[in-house]
Amino acid sequence: MGTRVKHEVKAQAPCHLIGRLQARLEEWLIATLRARMETSEDRSGIRARGEEAVGELAQALIENPLFNSALSRALGAGERAASAQRSAMGALNVASGGDVERLEQRLRSLSGRLEALEDRIDDLADELRAQARERS
Repeated sequence: MGTRVKHEVKAQAPCHLIGRLQARLEEWLIATLRARMETSEDRSGIRARGEEAVGELAQALIENPLFNSALSRALGAGERAASAQRSAMGALNVASGGDVERLEQRLRSLSGRLEALEDRIDDLADELRAQARERS
């Protein structure tokens, strides 16, 4: 009977260890999930505060007359530079990117029309051949 009890205790011991291991695993999973949730909440909070700060900075810059005048001058200078570039390219008779794009679109359109005409000519030639066969 003593050996029988030892075997029963040995058989129960792994079950007991598995239960304890399962409980610890569940505790660890719950703690990990809580930590991740808190981290994601912290990140979203940081993100919200960052967006708010950027919004406030943008508003302050818009309301600042010195910034507005500097921005206006910079944009005006950029437009004047682009205008001067267009004038120089025109004087040199060099096509701009927009000119090339427009030309490319017109060529595609003409190519499509030419293909349609070729198809119509082929159809007419087929009809003429059919009529010639009927007469023969």
